[in-house]
Amino acid sequence: MSRASFEKIRDLDIPPQRRSLSLSRDLFLFACYTGTAYADVVSITRENLFTDEENNLWLKYRRKK
Repeated sequence: MSRASFEKIRDLDIPPQRRSLSLSRDLFLFACYTGTAYADVVSITRENLFTDEENNLWLKYRRKK
């Protein structure tokens, strides 16, 4: 994917009534930014979020193959 295509997706204005499209876009971008597989990203829940002793937020999950 070219940088221009990526930026088009990132900057796309999605109407509020199309929340599912907005969520799909955000999950895709998160996967791209972090290098996480999309299959792993869509399975993340609140139980995967942890706060350490310095109040930093961490994501912990088991990777799927």
